[in-house]
Amino acid sequence: MSLRHSLWLTTALALATALPGLADGLDARLSATRVAEGDQVVLTLSADTATGAGQPDLAALDTDFTVLGTASGSQTTIVNGVRSDRVTWQITLAPKHGGALTVPAIAAGSASSA
Repeated sequence: MSLRHSLWLTTALALATALPGLADGLDARLSATRVAEGDQVVLTLSADTATGAGQPDLAALDTDFTVLGTASGSQTTIVNGVRSDRVTWQITLAPKHGGALTVPAIAAGSASSA
């Protein structure tokens, strides 16, 4: 595939990707920051359940992306008698058009990726 026919998707998750410690309870990661035409990217959201994270609201993605599928899982860890619970969502996305696209902030209950 020639570079001219390639569709590059440049994504930015603002502070949620660059500085996940500053996000309001919801960490966000992308499987790739550039994809070719027809490729997919996986957006992974994760949060401690103590943050009040509920189901993520994916409506903000509809402008630039098609949501192809979602999966979720949870993890419980006990270290020195202290329990922590974490929930993770994996959202498979396909860009609707070429160019530089930004993944918007995602809300999940009271948690946010921005």
